[in-house]
Amino acid sequence: MTTPLSTPPSTMPPSRACQCAFGLFALGLVCFLVLPGSTLFALGISYDAPGGAPAAKLHPGSTLMVMAWFVALCSRGNPLGAALAQLRAQRLLALYLAAMLALFGYALLRYGMGGAAFLIDTHLMAAVAVLVLQQFGPRRQRQTLLLMAGVLVLNAALGIGEAALQTRLLPWYIGGQAEVPEDFFRASALMGHPLQNAQQTATLLPVLLLLPLAAGIRCALVLWLGLALLAFGGRVSLLLALLLYGAVFVAQAFKLLFEGRLNYRQVTGGAIGVLLAAAAMVAVVVSTGLGERIFASLSWDNSASVRVRVWEVFSYMSDVQLIFGATADEIDVLYQQLGLDARFEAIENFWLLAWVQYGLVGFSLFAFGLGCALCFLWRQSFGVFRVALVLTVLVSSTTNSLVAKTPAWLLFMVAVQAAAHLRPRPPMHSPRAPLPFALQRGLLT
Repeated sequence: MTTPLSTPPSTMPPSRACQCAFGLFALGLVCFLVLPGSTLFALGISYDAPGGAPAAKLHPGSTLMVMAWFVALCSRGNPLGAALAQLRAQRLLALYLAAMLALFGYALLRYGMGGAAFLIDTHLMAAVAVLVLQQFGPRRQRQTLLLMAGVLVLNAALGIGEAALQTRLLPWYIGGQAEVPEDFFRASALMGHPLQNAQQTATLLPVLLLLPLAAGIRCALVLWLGLALLAFGGRVSLLLALLLYGAVFVAQAFKLLFEGRLNYRQVTGGAIGVLLAAAAMVAVVVSTGLGERIFASLSWDNSASVRVRVWEVFSYMSDVQLIFGATADEIDVLYQQLGLDARFEAIENFWLLAWVQYGLVGFSLFAFGLGCALCFLWRQSFGVFRVALVLTVLVSSTTNSLVAKTPAWLLFMVAVQAAAHLRPRPPMHSPRAPLPFALQRGLLT
């Protein structure tokens, strides 16, 4: 189905240290996938809730990732020398890491640990996770993709099951303070927050196209994730995924048609297949009420109004705040002036919130570092993964995810790095190539 790139052998020797490093990396990845703040709070760990020991503010996956990188570097000799050599070879990652470390220092001096903790789990660990994964060869890359795909499909099943039963596997909390009231039920599954589930499901969907499965099964899994998006109730994630992935799919289908690589049977069969799949999904939605929150709130509602109103925050900020950022207490005052309920409403735009929190000084560091990371991801990704990168930026821009504790960014960077070592075989020019196979090949090239 896919073949590895012509890359040199793994830079790590086949030793027990290598196996230990990958084991720590895989365990850390699973922790980021299945241990959100709500689950940690239910276990008595005040990860994203007020109070608790400072050590509790760091995700367990972060500790495992650092240990994995250290073991991996030690297996190559002097860990400091190996780390410097790797950072010199990966300049964009090194600049991303340096910018976020500088912002961490700035935030620590200005606000204390409370204004800087998220930078460790969300950004610093994202760079570390990629640096760890780069130590392994193509076989480990595939295992990483399989692990992520397995958890993704399982999480979708739990989300659909929760929506069907109208009950959650675990309670959904914001900051560990109170269970969130809502008019429409939204599944939270393993990843804790409905919108985080929706974002990760949409942005990691291309991973399924690399699975060593029949094309029909991969198409079925993609539809399965589509149903999960309805269960999670993320309007932006669902609509952007349909728009961007759908546009690429249609463009690839027309390209194959104009190149004469599709015959009449494939065109008619494909059209009928799409119609049947759409009819089946509509039947499931109508019979189960899946996606009720999305279909019942497609009009302009309070959530959309808040996303527009928050841009007025600049008119309430002083010159000092605009340059150096606002403290937590000052942000509470700004929320009151904007008419926001700080318990359930926030500035749902990470670019805007980064400026409010850190001012022009900190925002410049943040934007530079993130820009380096985006350039790195664009170079590493290919085909529909680049569409997923655009989707990630757009969806994240409608939330505060990248200036809060979230594993979404780390998981996407890991997926792109793992997929970078895989390429599809050259497109099949035979007109008898199965339509799903030909389309999926085109999406990946």
